Amino acid sequence: MPKVYSTGESDSKTRLQMFSGQNTIFKSAQPNLDLAVTRSSDLRIMIVATDVKKAVPWTGPDSLETDGSDLFNLLGKPSSIHCITNDLNVVSLPKSITPAKLKALVIPVNGEKVDVAEYRVDKNQVVAPEIAIQRAEKKKRVQQLITMKKIWTAIREYDQKHRSLPVRRWNDKHFDQDQNPKLSWRVHILPFLKEDELYNQFKLDEPWDSPHNAELLAKMPEVFREPADPPEATATRIKLLKGPKTALPTKELPKFSEIPFDTILLIRTGQETAVPWTKPEDADFDPNHPKSILGQLDDNILCITCTGDIHAYSLEIPDELFRAIVIPIGTQDGRKVLTDEIKPWDAL
Repeated sequence: MPKVYSTGESDSKTRLQMFSGQNTIFKSAQPNLDLAVTRSSDLRIMIVATDVKKAVPWTGPDSLETDGSDLFNLLGKPSSIHCITNDLNVVSLPKSITPAKLKALVIPVNGEKVDVAEYRVDKNQVVAPEIAIQRAEKKKRVQQLITMKKIWTAIREYDQKHRSLPVRRWNDKHFDQDQNPKLSWRVHILPFLKEDELYNQFKLDEPWDSPHNAELLAKMPEVFREPADPPEATATRIKLLKGPKTALPTKELPKFSEIPFDTILLIRTGQETAVPWTKPEDADFDPNHPKSILGQLDDNILCITCTGDIHAYSLEIPDELFRAIVIPIGTQDGRKVLTDEIKPWDAL
């Protein structure tokens, strides 16, 4: 199927169709050419994009046969009606348009005229659906990386003040009997995210799920959210990368200056792996199954190194190459990743 007929959902079906029936432009096998391209006072819809469930094989002789009734159902009840009128303008009609007005644009009733000037789209700004999808995905990915950069900056500022990554061991009350922090590092960097008011509401000597601290779960800052998260979301996918041979191999957290150069520090994992944002839980790396920490991602592997470099890797990156990115140079099994090796997997 040529790209001109594609709207991104199928390789063989198109949503672009024409109305047919009595008094439509294409009322028979012989189109009404007098109406096909005419003055705007006789405005009619020539081509319309249906809802995806109404898509048809692009080579088939299908059309939207209508007498003007129940047009919304005929189109599949799309959220908006994108069409080309016979004055060769692109028009985006809102879902709120009345049935009478829509019918008048398909089959005029008693000479009724519909003014669609406010719905006309600048044709210079119209892009193919697949390009629009790509642009939207890239914009979302860039926004997620910017958010991760903000978190990295807060961790960096914490380190500059406390000479340690969060959580610094300066108060035993912040740790349990196994020397695990009671609250996530995400809580401890709140002052560096300009969230002092929220930070001061926590009882740092109590576990994340204590009655008092549990009430603060609902106040998750935007920086830990996903663009598609509902307002009531309390879980985050942003985690520190920890485990044997990583930048953070033990409970004794190092300073930034002690982490091997260009080693992954933060990573975004799949939705099903999200954790309560105040819970001291992160991504535990398994060298034998390098990408198991990722969960089920539907886009790219987003991460940021200890030096603040942001990366988006393809999900198809080989295990051995991803392992080499995670394990710092100089450790056992660690090796330098060459630019030529990683470039094909760079999704930015």
